Amino acid sequence: MHRANIRRTACVRSAQMQVHAIAWVEQSSGLAARQAGLRSARLAEHRRGATLFLCIALIFALLAVASLAVDFGSVVLARQQLQAAADAAALAALEELESGSLAFHSAATDTARANPGVGALNAGGAIRVETGTWSFTSRSFAPCPHDAANAVRVTLQRTRSTGDPIQLQFARFIGVDAVDVAAAAVAAKTPRASQFNLVGIDSARFAAIGALAGIKGRIVSNGEIRIGWPLGLLVAVNGDARSWLGAVRVGALSSVSGSTARLDRELFYPPVTLPSSNNNDRISAYLDSDGDCNVVLGARFPAGTYVVRDLNLLAGIAMNLDGPVTFYVRRNFNLAAHVNLLGNPNFHPRNFKVRVLDGGRVFFLADLLTPLNMDLYAPDSDVNVLVSVNRYYGRLIARNLNVRLPALSCFEECTDLDDPLPRKAQIVN
Repeated sequence: MHRANIRRTACVRSAQMQVHAIAWVEQSSGLAARQAGLRSARLAEHRRGATLFLCIALIFALLAVASLAVDFGSVVLARQQLQAAADAAALAALEELESGSLAFHSAATDTARANPGVGALNAGGAIRVETGTWSFTSRSFAPCPHDAANAVRVTLQRTRSTGDPIQLQFARFIGVDAVDVAAAAVAAKTPRASQFNLVGIDSARFAAIGALAGIKGRIVSNGEIRIGWPLGLLVAVNGDARSWLGAVRVGALSSVSGSTARLDRELFYPPVTLPSSNNNDRISAYLDSDGDCNVVLGARFPAGTYVVRDLNLLAGIAMNLDGPVTFYVRRNFNLAAHVNLLGNPNFHPRNFKVRVLDGGRVFFLADLLTPLNMDLYAPDSDVNVLVSVNRYYGRLIARNLNVRLPALSCFEECTDLDDPLPRKAQIVN
């Protein structure tokens, strides 16, 4: 009996302990859950705070970038306006200088101040006007007295030292309240083209049998000149063959009757630019859909200025000119077989001018039956004479001049041609 009581008591205690254990576990689980909930709530609050901080920081960053962009744009605009004013001032000063007037300084100052957005430009040093010489070869400006100058340099400044910098609106919050800007421009007139009329600016090569004769039989180049060299052909030059920097090489069977001394200066021939207007409507019958002019038998050209892609003088044609004609060729100029140039008034090169633009090429492809009286100006193009031209009278300017086979048996230089391109004032720096 006693043992039974003891067992019942033990069972009761065991059950009580299990109940207490379960209660403790439940209590512990609830506490852990409450603590986890508290931690999650605090973490969410922290995340919300961090996100708000990042959003605010991003907004301030975007505002700062936008503000600096506004300031940067104002600086760029001010620099562009100052450069435009400097360009206009330099051109105005050059015009006065070219006319012999000493008012070039006031012309530059008045023109600069008349431009918008340049400020007062009243302080000392805000406007600087210098006369000098501009080298088209080295592209450099050297100050000199006005009576020896061919160029004017104008420098405009809006700086702290002149008391008129570009004021900033937003960058001042990071400690930058103003920016210095300056602009300079050099205006010069393009020099006159060199006064030679048989020219290979970079090179001239004659591997032709025959004589180059004429009033002034001068072959000139900045580079190498080859006369019947190295093939040993008979090429007789009745005149000079002179280079600026290159060698003059004369073959064993060839001769140069005149001087082969170096030129005293570099040859200069300005590039061809298209005219502002043309008379293409007068020759529409000879223009194809690509803008090529194909001269056919009986073609007649009124006096005028024409702009074409290719100029093709085809085989067996007779080209009639009713007056002075100038062709601007954007690509190739081809003279084919048996070309007969009729109606060239007084048979003078002034009345048949061909101007070949940069990148074009010129080919004389077959015999010319009649003398060729022409002013051919192609300073950025190669000219290849591949066949016989029994007499060429006028001017022939090429980047590289190549005369091959029995060709150019006689060249006569025309001495009374106009400058191939007029001089003009331009911004050169």
